[in-house]
Amino acid sequence: MASPAKLLHHPERYDGHRVRVVGTLGPVKHRRCRFAIVGRRMTVSALCETPPTCGEGTGIVVDGVFHRLVVVGGHRYYNHIVTTAVTCIEASEGVSERRG
Repeated sequence: MASPAKLLHHPERYDGHRVRVVGTLGPVKHRRCRFAIVGRRMTVSALCETPPTCGEGTGIVVDGVFHRLVVVGGHRYYNHIVTTAVTCIEASEGVSERRG
């Protein structure tokens, strides 16, 4: 598992590789299905097919592929994770997983 800071300190090491990142769910932008993964010191962004079901401030584990540059629909995104799964860590409900 990696932290957002680890990815952003050495993005060339992770470019194009599968990653698992642990953090806290930050703001979700539903229009293009993007969200922030907040770590202790840094934040990395993620692109998804379906927004996470948990609320902002919830602990999350994100699986996906890290890209220094990804182009989606003519938009350029730098240092993003294209998600394959998002697991919400709900304190009272256990763990729920959402693919995409």
